[in-house]
Amino acid sequence: MMVVGYAFDCEEAKTSILPCIGYLIGEDDHPSIACCNGVKDLKSSVPTKGDRHKACECLKKTSSHFHNIRDDLNALLPKRCGVDLNFTINKSIKCDQIP
Repeated sequence: MMVVGYAFDCEEAKTSILPCIGYLIGEDDHPSIACCNGVKDLKSSVPTKGDRHKACECLKKTSSHFHNIRDDLNALLPKRCGVDLNFTINKSIKCDQIP
């Protein structure tokens, strides 16, 4: 679990989002509880703009390694989990433009 107050950790973020792969590739109709808990952990780990930028770059790079991840589902993931990350997750996001 990520803890607020520590520097953003890309490896922890990737581990948190790993349960979401089934949803992100379209195998599952809804994100699992474990997936949404991971998204909530991610949200708690990005309190500053700098942290959100690092998370964006991390997840953008990670997404590019999974060619079967659907950008539409990736972008909807936070909303489907009831979390506002202040940015969407996709392979083409411009991370330097997130709030």
